[in-house]
Amino acid sequence: MWSAAHKRQLNKGDWERSLLTVKHHTLILALSVLIADPACPPQHTMSPQSVIDLSKLGYPQPPCDYMFQDKDAYAKRHIEFLDSQRLMVSFPVSSQPCDKGNSPLPQRFRSVILATSGETLNSFEWNLGENVQAGPDGDILLSTGKEIHILDPAFTVVQVIPWVRDDDSAWKLTRHWTGSVVVAPSRHGFLVQDGYPQYRVAYFEGNPAKQVLAADSCPGGVAVADGGFACGQILAGSRRIAIRVGSNEWHVDDPLLQHAGLLVLATPETLLVLADKFQLYQVTSASENEKVADLHWLAPGWNSGFRYELASAAARRILFFSHGARFPISDTNGFGKYLRVAVVDLTSKKIIFRRQYAIDTDVAVSPDGHLLAVREKDGVALNALP
Repeated sequence: MWSAAHKRQLNKGDWERSLLTVKHHTLILALSVLIADPACPPQHTMSPQSVIDLSKLGYPQPPCDYMFQDKDAYAKRHIEFLDSQRLMVSFPVSSQPCDKGNSPLPQRFRSVILATSGETLNSFEWNLGENVQAGPDGDILLSTGKEIHILDPAFTVVQVIPWVRDDDSAWKLTRHWTGSVVVAPSRHGFLVQDGYPQYRVAYFEGNPAKQVLAADSCPGGVAVADGGFACGQILAGSRRIAIRVGSNEWHVDDPLLQHAGLLVLATPETLLVLADKFQLYQVTSASENEKVADLHWLAPGWNSGFRYELASAAARRILFFSHGARFPISDTNGFGKYLRVAVVDLTSKKIIFRRQYAIDTDVAVSPDGHLLAVREKDGVALNALP
């Protein structure tokens, strides 16, 4: 810096140029720190096997490709794998002009089943308040609020499962179901979970699907596995996890659970726990824990969910993704928003893919763990995982 005498010797133009020089050097230093920061590791690059053009399906052009992304941090994804050969793409159907910041949510949506070659197989339209998602054994699940419909790949209803009772207090108050449906990793069953305040859970399997396991309440978190689920309980301020798969049951009381941000039941015998500082551990039925991966690069810096999708139990791979902002200004907003993605191989305990995308990108992993689908605007790239 300069002394007061030196400052007085500088004329106004020299002084302004000196300040600009200091700011320029400071900016270069800040960028150098960001580039060299080990928290920002190099990203994996790969050429896609193929790219599917969604505009031919009636997929809305930008800026209308967002669906729910700018209104809900836990947004519905546009792409899902039905199995390792077929994708399902969902998007809004609207003929109205789109203003991304002010337009109301569309009232109609369309889901289209595509072969990974890009061939269109079937399509179906549904309403706001419903949800269509990939289901067990290549079928589709339609949640209407009070019921869950199982549809075949032609979108024909093959079974209806009643879920919400007429006397349910939350339903009577809002007429809106706050639960969710999650398909088991190997796609042979699915879990239905109520939201607040009940947290009721049930696992369905078979053809026709039947309830094989249930729990009245899981307020400490829930995770689904092939044949069952993990149910979190809060007891005297501590957290305890009961894993129920078929006739077997085991419990986890590990200290890792006290601050766990996420639970993943990778196999019926292995619980994954996302602990402090986004460190991923596995805990086995023998009460042994082992670190699997460091996921702090994925830690969201904005109001967002830290989400995951399991490939089949045989594949032993898991996709993690989270929204964030490079410059958060509050818990609900920020600048430089992004989607960060990582694929962890549980056998080698290595991150085999890691990349940052734009905030409105969607990702999905195939059940066999070999393909990563990435939707950017109106194209879906299919990438082979190493």
